[in-house]
Amino acid sequence: MATRELPHAATDMAEVSAELADKILDTLGQDFQEHGAAVVTQLREGDPKSYLTLLCRFVPTGGRDGATSVTVSHIH
Repeated sequence: MATRELPHAATDMAEVSAELADKILDTLGQDFQEHGAAVVTQLREGDPKSYLTLLCRFVPTGGRDGATSVTVSHIH
């Protein structure tokens, strides 16, 4: 009886996720180049919670030097 290899779903999904993440980051970069810091300022002033959430998503958990960790659990 012949055996057949099953697709590596986890690997395929990881590749798809990486490609999607690259496309999203490219789109965000283009958007930032077109609209610039003014939109970031609008977000910071108009919706500080979302602004901080966005920042936290881009800052590594360990901080720049890897020595410090910041966790935000509640913002008023």
